[in-house]
Amino acid sequence: MKSISVAGLMPHSFFTSPVYLDKGYIILSPDTPVTTDLINRLKLWNYSYIFSEKDPSIGPQEGLSETSIIQEGVLDHTIQEQEKQQKIMTFYFDLIQYLDAFIKDFMKKNELDMTGIIGKVKEIISIMKDDKDFLLHFTAKKHPVDNYLIPHAVNSTLIALGIGDYLKLPAHKLIDLGVAGLLHEIGMTKVPPGLIMGNKNLSAEEKKTVISHTLWGYRILKNFSVPDNIAAVSLEHHERTDGSGYPRKLKGETISLYSRIIAVTCSYDSSVSKRPYKNPVDSHKALLYLLSTQKARYDDQVLKALVYTLSIFPLGTYVLLSNNTKGMVYRTNPVNPKSPVIKLVSDENGREIQKPIYIEISKEKEISIVRTLTPEEFQV
Repeated sequence: MKSISVAGLMPHSFFTSPVYLDKGYIILSPDTPVTTDLINRLKLWNYSYIFSEKDPSIGPQEGLSETSIIQEGVLDHTIQEQEKQQKIMTFYFDLIQYLDAFIKDFMKKNELDMTGIIGKVKEIISIMKDDKDFLLHFTAKKHPVDNYLIPHAVNSTLIALGIGDYLKLPAHKLIDLGVAGLLHEIGMTKVPPGLIMGNKNLSAEEKKTVISHTLWGYRILKNFSVPDNIAAVSLEHHERTDGSGYPRKLKGETISLYSRIIAVTCSYDSSVSKRPYKNPVDSHKALLYLLSTQKARYDDQVLKALVYTLSIFPLGTYVLLSNNTKGMVYRTNPVNPKSPVIKLVSDENGREIQKPIYIEISKEKEISIVRTLTPEEFQV
């Protein structure tokens, strides 16, 4: 795969192969032109290179059949979907930058802009009403910040709000849950960075220091008069319903609902994300792990909501279908988590599919998902 300089990209050029930010995320499909806004965003996010099998071209695309050109309705729909995805991607990465600046500002000035963060959560909730699937699609991707705790807090919050919506929490509780999610790791600002970002085995004393972030987080938020139902999440997000968590070894419903939700989303995001001390697992395996090996440690109702929010095959998961085609989970199915909508990427012979084809598994009697694929297996 070739490295293509962002600085050399030209508006209105196009690629005849998918374009990647990294191995896990396709930023452009072959039928979508490069835009000035995309170039500017890539520069803003500090991406110097993108990746594709072929260099960009300018002019009419080759290899498109007459039929695919005539199907303007399909192409218009695809372009609209791409534009929407681009808008949501911009919002997602801007959200990470916002929280990064918020935490740095707190560390520098010892101030918390609670009005600002409440407004940001309201904005998230508004977008999730119409574009939840698109927004959740980005929760396992590469992030342009050094501190992995920032995208971790954002991802945990987005998934938590999806769970809260499934549980039909009223608007004011969704706002509280969102604020609690974004701030739940604030106690980590009191832990030496070497203990958080290193990959060495920690001593017993160092582990105590890391564990203390829950107490620090609660104290910080209470010092700023943050309501207890929000501050408690910083204290309790490592508690487990079987009493195996910390710092107080609480059990069951003695742990607040918000904390039980964030505990699940934290664990899921940690599993699918790269850390200095571990490699990520794919989304499907992370869900199965929580539902089997770890089930006793988490709230049953929240785990069920997680499955219906993300699907057994979460957004962006690569899959092999029973007719030997390959695809990517494009939309979840809230009624049946095992039957998402798949966007086909290669045919049964491994050839790349140029025009968009979507399969709704629940409506296909002859086609089913055989298994998930690694990014390497997914390559066309």
